[in-house]
Amino acid sequence: MAASSAYSGLPRFPNFKVHKLLGKGSYGKVYKVERESDKQLYAIKEADLGSMSQAERADAVNEVRLLVSISHHNVIRYHEAFLLGNKLCTVMEYAPFGDLRYYISKGAKKKLPFPEEAIWRILLQLCRGLQALHSQNVIHRDIKPANIFLCVNDLLKIGDLGIAKALTNMNFARTQIGTPCYMAPEVWSGRPYSYGSDMWSLGAVLYEMMTFRTPMEGRTIVDLRNRIVGGRFTPVPSGSYSPELISLCHSLLSTEPSKRPSPASILGSTAASKWLHVLPEPPAAHRPPARRWTSDGSSKAALLDTIVVPRDLKQLPKHLPPPSYDTDVVQPAQPPPPPPPSVSASVSVPPGGQRASSWCSCGAVPPPAVSRPSSVLGAAGVSRPSVKVVPGHSGSRPPTREPSRQPSPAEVRSILDNRRGPLPPPFPRMPNGAVSSAAAAAAAAAAAAVAAYQQRWAPNPQPIAFQAPRSIPYRRLSIS
Repeated sequence: MAASSAYSGLPRFPNFKVHKLLGKGSYGKVYKVERESDKQLYAIKEADLGSMSQAERADAVNEVRLLVSISHHNVIRYHEAFLLGNKLCTVMEYAPFGDLRYYISKGAKKKLPFPEEAIWRILLQLCRGLQALHSQNVIHRDIKPANIFLCVNDLLKIGDLGIAKALTNMNFARTQIGTPCYMAPEVWSGRPYSYGSDMWSLGAVLYEMMTFRTPMEGRTIVDLRNRIVGGRFTPVPSGSYSPELISLCHSLLSTEPSKRPSPASILGSTAASKWLHVLPEPPAAHRPPARRWTSDGSSKAALLDTIVVPRDLKQLPKHLPPPSYDTDVVQPAQPPPPPPPSVSASVSVPPGGQRASSWCSCGAVPPPAVSRPSSVLGAAGVSRPSVKVVPGHSGSRPPTREPSRQPSPAEVRSILDNRRGPLPPPFPRMPNGAVSSAAAAAAAAAAAAVAAYQQRWAPNPQPIAFQAPRSIPYRRLSIS
C-alpha cells in the first residue's frame, strides 16, 4: 500500500486514520492522524526520500535521530518512524492549539498586544527547550513562530528539527540555512556559528511578540541581509513593557554572539525569577520517557548514534529506532505471593488449628513465646509437665512439612491449649489416688476429645470396589 494513494484527497497510513493536512514544507507534509489502537491524536511528517539525493536523505533521517535523543517536555516528542514505499513517515506529538505564528497574526489584526505575563511564559519555556537542545550539542537553526507549538495547559514545545545540526567537539556550523528574517548575522555573513545563532533567533521571536513585526525588514533579500549584519532595527518603545524585558530583547539581537545571553543565564536572572511561578507544570501525558535508544538497544544520555541511510531504502527500517507510545508500555508483573508458612516438624497442626510456630522467608517477626502452667491434668488424672512453645525453633533442623504423621495425645492437648488460651488452675489431688466427680468428668471429656482427634487424623479407609459386573453395550462394527 503506497502512502500517496489518495483517499478523499488524503494519503493512507497503516494503523492510522488521517484527519487533515496541517502544513507542508521543503522536506514534506505534516498530517493530523488518529491511531487506531489507542484512539489518540498524533502528527505524521511525510518525507519523500525517493526524490532526494543521498545527502538530503541523511538530513531527513537526522530529524528522527535528534527527536529520539532529546527528551524534554518543551521539545516535540518522537513516537515512531516507518518507511512506506519510498516515503519516511515520522509519528510525533500533536499540538492541538497550533503554532505561535497564528496567535501573533491574530493579535496584530485585533491590535491587542500580548500581556507581559504571557510573553515571559513563552520566553522562559523556549529557554528551557533550547537549554535541553544545547546540552546535547544540538543547534536548532530555525527558531521561528511557525516552529513553536502550543499544547494544553499553556505548555509550549519546540518542533521541526529537520535542519537542526549536532555539533561535535565544539565545532562550528558553516551552512547558510534557515528562515531569512530569523537568521543570525554570523549566518548571513558566512562566518562559523554556534548556539548563539539560536539565541539571536529567540530575540527576533521575542521582538515580534512585543511589536507584531520582525526586527529587520527589507525590500529585497540584499537589503534584509545588510540590515541584519549591521544590526539596524527599531528599538522596542519604552513604556510598553518592563525595562528588564526590553533590555533582554535588545541584548539577544546583538551582532556579537558573545554578548547574547545563554538560556541558563536568562533562567537564572533576577528578572526571570519573578516570573518562574507562571510556568505551567507539564501533565503526565506530556512527560517524555527518560530513556533514549542507541543502535544496540541500550539506553544512555548521549545522542543516538548516526543513522546511516543505505542506498537501498528497503534496508532503512532496520536502522530506525523502535516505537515509543505511552499506551504500549507493559506494566511490570506483580510479584508472586509469599509462600505459606510451613509447619514445624515437631508439632503437626490439625486442619483449622493455630500453628504454634511459623517459618517465614520474608523476615516477619514471630509471635512471642507462650508458657503454660507448671502442670496439666492428663486424660487419666496424671500430672504432665507444662508445654513451652518457642516460635521459630524446632530442634537442630529447620521446620519441614510432615502432615502424614499422626499426633500423639499430648501434642493434641498442647495444640488445644494454644488455641483455647490460658488454662484454669490445675485440679487438686485427692487422697489415696481418688478423684472428685468434677475431676472424673473433666478426665472423661479430655479422653473423648483425644479420641475424637485421633479418629479425625486417622487415614480415610480405602473405597470399596464396586462389585457389580459392568455391562458394556455391544456395538456392531462394520468393516468395509
